[in-house]
Amino acid sequence: MESKKKTNTKNPWMILPAWETYFYISVHISVVAYITYCVYIASNKYGAFFGGIDFESGWAFIKRGKDNSDFEWHFFYNLFCSIFPSFFAYIALDWVASRHLSFVNLQKNVVSFVFCDTTDIPPGMEDNVIASSTLYCEYLVCLLQSKCLVWIMSIALISTLNIPTCVTWMNSLTPEDSRRNSYYALMATLSLTHLRYTTKRTTKQSESACPTRKPDEEMKQKEEIHFSLLDAFSYCFYYPLFFTGPIITYDDFSKQMNESEKTTLKASELKSIAFRATRVIFWTFFIEFILHFLYVNAFQNNVSTLENIDQWTLWGIGYCQSHFFMMKYWVLFGLPSVVARICGIVPPEGPNYVGHIYKYSDMWKCFDRGMYNFIKRYIYVPLGGSKGNTLQRLVCSASCFMFVFIWHGTEYYIFIWTLLNFIGISLEVFGSWVDKQTAVFHFKTSMPAAYRRIQCFVSAPIAIMSILSAFCFIGGSSIGNIYYQTIIVKGSMKSWLTNLFVMYCCVHSSIEIDKWLERKPKKD
Repeated sequence: MESKKKTNTKNPWMILPAWETYFYISVHISVVAYITYCVYIASNKYGAFFGGIDFESGWAFIKRGKDNSDFEWHFFYNLFCSIFPSFFAYIALDWVASRHLSFVNLQKNVVSFVFCDTTDIPPGMEDNVIASSTLYCEYLVCLLQSKCLVWIMSIALISTLNIPTCVTWMNSLTPEDSRRNSYYALMATLSLTHLRYTTKRTTKQSESACPTRKPDEEMKQKEEIHFSLLDAFSYCFYYPLFFTGPIITYDDFSKQMNESEKTTLKASELKSIAFRATRVIFWTFFIEFILHFLYVNAFQNNVSTLENIDQWTLWGIGYCQSHFFMMKYWVLFGLPSVVARICGIVPPEGPNYVGHIYKYSDMWKCFDRGMYNFIKRYIYVPLGGSKGNTLQRLVCSASCFMFVFIWHGTEYYIFIWTLLNFIGISLEVFGSWVDKQTAVFHFKTSMPAAYRRIQCFVSAPIAIMSILSAFCFIGGSSIGNIYYQTIIVKGSMKSWLTNLFVMYCCVHSSIEIDKWLERKPKKD
C-alpha cells in the first residue's frame, strides 16, 4: 500500500484533486465557447454595417458574405492557387534532375531561379535581380571572413525594408495594382531571403573558424569558393520555400540537399506526406468556411465598432483572430513544406495549437520554429545565452528581440510587442531562478498542490499580458490600444477579478494539457 501511495504522489495527474482539475478544464472550455458565440452574434449584428471592401460573395450554398479583409490570407491564397500547377512541374523536374543530372545543387538552383522568373506571378524578375545583386555583395563580404562585417551587412539589408527612401524605390520597381500585391510580394520575399543570407554567411563563418586542411593548390581553393556561391543560390532561391518559408537553417538544408539525390521516399514517408497534404487542404477549406460566420478581420478594420462592443466579445474577437493567425500560417508553411518533403527537404514543423500556450517562451518555440531556430542558433547561443548567468541570458534575450524588432519592421506596435515579450521572457527567467532556490524546491516537493495553485496564480497576469501583446502584434497599435483601454484602463474591479480568475483556470487547464501531451506517445 505504501508503494502505491508513493507512485501516486509522483504522478503529475494526481497533483490536484480530480474534481478541481475537471472544474478548471470546464471553465476553460465554457469560456472559449461563450466568447466564440459572442463573436458570431456580433458578426451577425454588425456585418451589414461593414464596408463592401471587407466582404466578397461567399459560397453559394451558405448564402452569406465572406470576410475578405485579411490582406495576407487573401494574397497568399490567390498566390498559391496561381502557382499550384508549377509545384507539380517543379516536383517532376526536380525528380528528373536529381536522378539524371550531376551537380545537384546547381540544377536545383537553376530550376528554382527559372521558376521564380518565369511564373506569371509576383514577385518576378525585379525581386530576383535585387536578391541576386544582394547575394553577390554579401558573398564578397563573406570572403573577408569577418563575422562583425557579416552582421553589419545583414542588419543594413534588413533595415532597407524600413527606410522610406528604399521603400519608395522598391515600390517604383513593381507594377501598380489596387492592393499593391506586387510590392507586398517583393517585401515579403526579400525579408525571407535576407534571413537566408544570414544563415548562409554565419554558417560559413563558423566553418571557417574551425581548423581545416590547407588546399593542395590554388585552383582547388577557387573551386571551393565557386561551389559556395552556387550553394548559396541553391539555398536562397529554393522554390518551394521561397515565398513563405518556413526558414530552414543552411546546414540542415545543405545536408538534406546532398542526401536527397541518394534516397527515395519510403512508403511510410509517402503516407506521412499524403496525411500532411490532406491536413493542409482541410484547414484551407475550414478557414474559408469559418470566414463566412466569424468576421474577426473585418472588426479589426472598423475601429469605431470595436470600441463600442462589450468586453466578452472583445476577448472573443482577439481569441478568434489569434487562432485564425495560427491556422493561416499553418497553411502558409504547410503547403510549401509538403512540396519540399516530396523533393527530399524536411523544413521545420508548422505552428502548434496556441490555445493552451501560456508562456512567452513556449509561444516562440512552437509558433514559427524556423525563426526560433534562427534566433537561437545565430544570435542567442553565439552571444553565450545558453551557458551564461541570469544577467547574461537577459542581455542575450534583449539582443534577440532587437533583431526581431528590426526584421518585422521598426513600427511602434512592433516595438510594444517585442518589449512586452522581452518583459515576459525576463519574468520567466526570474521565475526559473526562484524555482531553483532551496526553500522553493522543498516547498514544491512537499506541497505540490499548493505550489501548483501559486504557480498558476502568478502566471495568470503574465498570460494576460502575453495575450494582449499578441493582439497588438496582429491588429496593430490602434487595436492594441483599444484592448488596453477597454480591459485595463476602463475595466472595473469586478472585470479585473473575472479576467484573472478565468485566466487562472485556463493556466491550470493548459498545464494539464501539456502534461497529457508529454505522456502521449510520439509518432515518428
